[in-house]
Amino acid sequence: MEEGNFTENRKENYLKQSNERLKIACLKKVDTTMIGSLDIIEKEIDNLCVNCTDVDVITIREAYSRMRSKILDNGNNQKRSIHEEFKHYTINWNMYTTVLKVKPRNQEGQNNE
Repeated sequence: MEEGNFTENRKENYLKQSNERLKIACLKKVDTTMIGSLDIIEKEIDNLCVNCTDVDVITIREAYSRMRSKILDNGNNQKRSIHEEFKHYTINWNMYTTVLKVKPRNQEGQNNE
């Protein structure tokens, strides 16, 4: 195998992995936003329903169910859009970089400070 082809293939794979890594992170954030929002709404509804009649509770639960479906549909549409949008980008993950300082040593082998 030629060195140039190996390097190009490696670079191409790295760019694909970088793209996939960012896409997965974005999709998880959309999921977290949807589920977190639904959780907040459900808790607030539970607090409101403490003194409600059974009929009111049923009405509120039906309304919540409709809202939940719409929120999940919208979120899933956004996830599909994100998935498609990432196909149009080349992404290069910069990774985590640590720069270590090197202190010069004197003739006795100890650090100069």
